[in-house]
Amino acid sequence: MFRGTSIDTALASASSSFLTATTAATSNSTSTAMPSPANTVSTGIPENLLDRFNYEDVNDHVETSSTTVASTVALRKCMLSVLISKYSHFSAREEKSWKDCWLTLSDIPGGSSQLSVFDSMGSKLRQQLDLSTCTMFWLDETVFSADGCLFLSPSFPSQSALYLCFRPFTTFLKWVRMLRSRTIYQDVPPPMLQGTISVGDPNSQVSFLSVEIDKFRSESLKPDNLYSANVSLNGVRVGTSNSFAPAGNKGPNELPTVVIDSKFVIPCIPTCSTNIQLSIMSHSSAGKKGRSCGTTVTVCLNENNESVFQQTVETAGFVFRAQRSRCPVLPLDRYKPMLEMIRESPTSLLSWPSQVLPPHLKQFMYSCISHLYALNPQFMSPVIRRVISDVLTTSTPEDVFRKDSLATGIITQCLRHLFKTPFDEFLLENSQFCQSLKSNNTGNLESAVEQLVTFVDQRLLTIPLATRLLTIAAECARHRFGDDERHLVKRTLSALLILRVLNPIVFSTLNTGVGSQIAKNVQISANSAASQSPSDTLTSAANTIRRMFDRLIILIDQVRFIKEIAVNLEFLFQQPSESEDPLITQPDEIHTEWISCLSYIIAHSLTIRTTSSGSSGTSTTSSSEDVHLPVAVLELVRLHQL
Repeated sequence: MFRGTSIDTALASASSSFLTATTAATSNSTSTAMPSPANTVSTGIPENLLDRFNYEDVNDHVETSSTTVASTVALRKCMLSVLISKYSHFSAREEKSWKDCWLTLSDIPGGSSQLSVFDSMGSKLRQQLDLSTCTMFWLDETVFSADGCLFLSPSFPSQSALYLCFRPFTTFLKWVRMLRSRTIYQDVPPPMLQGTISVGDPNSQVSFLSVEIDKFRSESLKPDNLYSANVSLNGVRVGTSNSFAPAGNKGPNELPTVVIDSKFVIPCIPTCSTNIQLSIMSHSSAGKKGRSCGTTVTVCLNENNESVFQQTVETAGFVFRAQRSRCPVLPLDRYKPMLEMIRESPTSLLSWPSQVLPPHLKQFMYSCISHLYALNPQFMSPVIRRVISDVLTTSTPEDVFRKDSLATGIITQCLRHLFKTPFDEFLLENSQFCQSLKSNNTGNLESAVEQLVTFVDQRLLTIPLATRLLTIAAECARHRFGDDERHLVKRTLSALLILRVLNPIVFSTLNTGVGSQIAKNVQISANSAASQSPSDTLTSAANTIRRMFDRLIILIDQVRFIKEIAVNLEFLFQQPSESEDPLITQPDEIHTEWISCLSYIIAHSLTIRTTSSGSSGTSTTSSSEDVHLPVAVLELVRLHQL
């Protein structure tokens, strides 16, 4: 987790200096607590290709004739490289702290691209990467306890690798797309579709890795320690599990076992032959820094072997399953039937996957929808409104958004991407809040709760996408329950924002008894805020939450008024309605890689059969035969599972 200066604080201070175009380097972040990556990173490039290049020529060459594609503020952390074996591996020493930086992406005549790194806009060049020799890795939020991080690994050991962190998350998604198309092993059309596809040539492909770690067995496990698992690709750590204690009960001939029960889905992974490593970390119960117990599994994923698993119960090591899935990314117009169904009947398309997919793939489906919303809220807002309305038609005032559903899954994932990192940083780094937690007396806990809800209230003002999403939910709830049931609208907001997003973050981040008490008190305050009790009977925290809910409800009428003005202006100037179609006006903001992944997930769900028991004790089996999709949509999604 970030310590000292948070990501958002660092970016805010950096933005100020960039706007003044100073040449002085900005002050470095003092963050030192982010976990270290693996020490060895494979180059991932064939020796015969390396033999054709001279390292000095690659490093010293600077192309002056280039076109700037994009620039942004970010955080960086370099990996200083030392070659330890010819053309194969290099030892990497990670810089301790994250630093502010200014990034510039440039295209060079001839097809290559460069990423230039500066301390600030207008300052001296700090580092330059030739992206045509770099491999990009998407890092799960568990690596640095933050979304929006990636790793660029040059193929040449003499070049320094680079960690980057982008804020907000929408900026990260846009840069991932730009970097994917310019780095190696990311954007190549899938072999099984080259020259054989009949419905439109694929632009590229996107790959994602699904890893399910069940348990780890070893004689070296100690009952007093905690253990976590790392997932690495070519030596780059892309995911980390929580820490768990070894199981207490075992037979006389059984190996000591720690149940990990962690699942990851890592998108945008390299499509070349890739080594996947699982390693175990030991943590003392006193909370000291974890110690590596060594890499215990190393397997290779390639075109002939895209999935691996180990399920032997007697031997030492991991019990796990890993699979890389490749999806063709088609031109946007090929996805028109699916996009039309998403817009007109999203529940019909997504209901079956939300019922039958395993939890980690279901969450990945929700993430794909969340990414589409973050990139193009104009297109996705009506989709989310339809999904929420469909769920509310069967909801009662007592269970509004208390049950898991397609709507709660989508909204939870959207809000989580927008809130988790800044909320984590507040919980762990805000000095006043942390001081309140040090004493367990009732007065200090009440103060901590008040500080927390005040932060959420203020932070929500700075996240328009979250405000928009909650306003849509409030509008749907008011339409369902009526204008007179204002407290039910607030109950809807309480369930979505507090119960499903913020309190789970409190539980996971403050993994102690005081964290549980904080979450409980926040929920009590939210319940009071959503009740019909007079404001003068509420606590300060509950009143803050109620004011936040009232502000969102007021936005409903303001948005409606703005829409009426827009309709009148459209009628006055007789603008064609097609001009408002986001597919026409904003085609670049509908990133087809996430539609491709969504298509794959839907196609996979159609292969799943489920069995349920009826009230009479009989079993009934459901399958995709019960799902009725338009032929064009069905053919499109099945194409992504070839």
